[in-house]
Amino acid sequence: MAGDWIKFETVTPDKPEVYELAGLLNLDPDAVVGKLLRAWIWFDSHSKDGHAPVTVETLIDRQVGISGFVEGMVKVGWILRSGKQIRITNFDRHNGQSAKERALNQRRKAKSRSRFGHADGHALGGTNSGPEKRRDKGGFNKPPANIDCL
Repeated sequence: MAGDWIKFETVTPDKPEVYELAGLLNLDPDAVVGKLLRAWIWFDSHSKDGHAPVTVETLIDRQVGISGFVEGMVKVGWILRSGKQIRITNFDRHNGQSAKERALNQRRKAKSRSRFGHADGHALGGTNSGPEKRRDKGGFNKPPANIDCL
């Protein structure tokens, strides 16, 4: 419901939970990452807050193609079960409209800072005045005084 993309951290394939889930389900860790994406996409598309009725567990298992996948996500702590509800942990941090807006703003700011010299936002030499231009009377750039020319 919050757009046609989800935030995915590049460290996710190497998280211990991925390997634990792979062991529980006897799957390759890369296959687990693909199945997780499908589950997270389902929640992002069908839930505003990461909550769903317990009855969708079978539907999500079918969506990812693995019986018991949701139960595995519960065991590793990526889904919490409470009464008749399940919910994705940290949904508001990674999914939903506000999380996506935060991610886009962070990307925009990082891109803006990188245009000024360094990713940390500080321009080279303390200003953003561009390279120093020294020209002789013929209009050619002069080499710095400390460099020998051939």
